[in-house]
Amino acid sequence: MKDFYPSIVPRPFQGFTLIELMIAVAILAIIMAIAYPSYQNQVRKSHRGDVQAEMMELAHNLERCFTRTNAYNACGIAGGLSESERYNIQIDPHTASAYTITAVPQAEGGQNSDICASLSLDHLGVKGTSAAGLSASDCW
Repeated sequence: MKDFYPSIVPRPFQGFTLIELMIAVAILAIIMAIAYPSYQNQVRKSHRGDVQAEMMELAHNLERCFTRTNAYNACGIAGGLSESERYNIQIDPHTASAYTITAVPQAEGGQNSDICASLSLDHLGVKGTSAAGLSASDCW
């Protein structure tokens, strides 16, 4: 008769049930669905900050060249892929007295999904973006 009734005394811990595991997986999936896009946006923003620093360094070097030679295009400073290879930096010396530095996002690094698109900086220190509906202050 004792075997007929289940024991009221709890058994020792034996692991998770399938339902508990599925609930934990569902909660984790919901958190990841919310967190991952935000994480990706922050990564893109940090890469944008890196290329902005590179653009400012190039502008500084161009200004130093202008101080020595009185021409921006006299020192042979050229652009190319940025250090992170997520942007292609182009330097366009319009004349000896003007230049524009443009950073174009590359698809390989995933930066082409950035909302700010291409960034620009000219000899007057004017910052710009090619993103529709955003001002330069939104991206810089």
